Amino acid sequence: MNVSYERVVLSPKTVAGLGLRTSNLSDSMNEDIGGLWNRFYSQAFERIPDKVTGRGIGLYHHYESDHLGAYDMMACCEVTGVDRLPEGFTTATIAGGPYARFVIHGDVQKAVAAFWQELWTLGLPRAYTTDFEEYICGSGGMQDMEIHIYIALDEEKQETPVCQSCGMPMNGQEWGTEVDGCKSTEYCKDCYENGAFTTAPTLEGMIEQCLPFLMQSSSFENEEAARQAMRRYLPTLRRWKKTQ
Repeated sequence: MNVSYERVVLSPKTVAGLGLRTSNLSDSMNEDIGGLWNRFYSQAFERIPDKVTGRGIGLYHHYESDHLGAYDMMACCEVTGVDRLPEGFTTATIAGGPYARFVIHGDVQKAVAAFWQELWTLGLPRAYTTDFEEYICGSGGMQDMEIHIYIALDEEKQETPVCQSCGMPMNGQEWGTEVDGCKSTEYCKDCYENGAFTTAPTLEGMIEQCLPFLMQSSSFENEEAARQAMRRYLPTLRRWKKTQ
């Protein structure tokens, strides 16, 4: 997938639609969000007045923390105002400011899901204010859609890459080494030395190896919740993608 992006500065936008609260760690996340989109287009879209373009927007906001925390999601569209909006709708403001703008093409479900998994590994200096997907058009319908995805940036932060084996943010951590002694550009020193992995050879082994550190640094209710989170996250990293 092409993960290059363009930096843009947006003005605030007002949106109206339907919303829910979920988490990337929720087993029902995909089902819940899919159901929200179905309700939006079958029950809500035609009732929203004062649309700007009529394009569907998937908005993510009110983040609890980072991509592992809870957030609000809206299926919505941009509007010029909310004075004539019927009861029962949720409204929000997409924050103005700097964004990373990605353009992807493909199936609306598969392409978007693949994008978000890849995004978690990029180390963007995310603001975690308002991120959104805007569905533009597609000659092949829902299976061949052009989708613009905007990720809010915090320009006071530096990009923080993560180890593509254990997922550890590489802020102040040492990179591993290749056979020739050069620094690796993908893996930390705890996972990779002299061109070879030094850690567990299987995904489940890596999960169990990382679990104590994750429990110390995160707010998971118990080890099983943390374990399930890692089962979703680690397969998005390059080491484990190669074994899928």
